[in-house]
Amino acid sequence: MIQLPTKQQAKRQAGLVVALLAWFSFVLGAATSAALQDIEHQVKAAVVYNFTKFVVWPDEVFPSDGAPLTMCVTRSSSLATILSKVVAGRKVQGRPLEALSFDGSEPPAACNLVFIDASQDAQVAQILDPLSSKAVLTVGESSAFAADGGMIRLVTQAGKIRFDINAASARRAGLRIRSQLLGLARSVEK
Repeated sequence: MIQLPTKQQAKRQAGLVVALLAWFSFVLGAATSAALQDIEHQVKAAVVYNFTKFVVWPDEVFPSDGAPLTMCVTRSSSLATILSKVVAGRKVQGRPLEALSFDGSEPPAACNLVFIDASQDAQVAQILDPLSSKAVLTVGESSAFAADGGMIRLVTQAGKIRFDINAASARRAGLRIRSQLLGLARSVEK
């Protein structure tokens, strides 16, 4: 059984996400262009990790109570390595976290979250299509991501990482995005 955080814990976690975004935005503005991409990937990894705190997956998608919540990232992104470091030893909703990379065609069946980086723009629809009927949170960067059925789109705007949410796609997949995360989104498609 998944134990959800109390309202007070969820508010603290939402506040932490906002503080992290503000801090990372400051760091992004001060960094040189050579280090900018690495810092941007670190910020994105932290943001993707924090998304898992505000999404509820159906119990039946996990083979057991102790099964990990698995995040899969397209192999072309250096985000996979950074995300592995960010989630090492952490748990969300009582589940250990793990990060895997995949070749960009079809993610492994065990994925609970799939991140598709901008370099996979031409393959977004191909990657999302087999996931449309599964309880898999999809996160991406492509401008057509939400239109192709993606759930959360990361956007870099004025040196800050923002996100848009397609709540309808999440609902169709059987996922529940908590109101705290919806409230932090730049836009929400209901």
